[in-house]
Amino acid sequence: MLNSRKFLAADLTLQVILAAVALWNLPSVDGAFLLLPFGAWQVLSALFLLFFRKYKSRVLYLLTVLAWVGLTAYVKSEGAYYSDFLTSVVFVVPPVLGVLYLLLTGYDLRISNGDLQVE
Repeated sequence: MLNSRKFLAADLTLQVILAAVALWNLPSVDGAFLLLPFGAWQVLSALFLLFFRKYKSRVLYLLTVLAWVGLTAYVKSEGAYYSDFLTSVVFVVPPVLGVLYLLLTGYDLRISNGDLQVE
């Protein structure tokens, strides 16, 4: 469990740094591209925690990411302007997933530290 706590603490710290850098630069064109390392790290983190630490809470996140990738591929195959709603979803879902995953990691860290009691 100690290794899980250390990984969660490092994971959360890196996520906060990547998110802060991306948000700081978001008004520029490069700001949106800085969200890519944030999302990539979260997917790698979720895969690691699921397969090596058996955190079942990451399954829903990974399934949602796969659904988003499928939706993005569909929108791309139909043309960027196929549907304003679908195009909006493609750009809105990743930041929302990023924030939710960040909160989930913080929650798991608090549980592993004993700050929260799970009943």
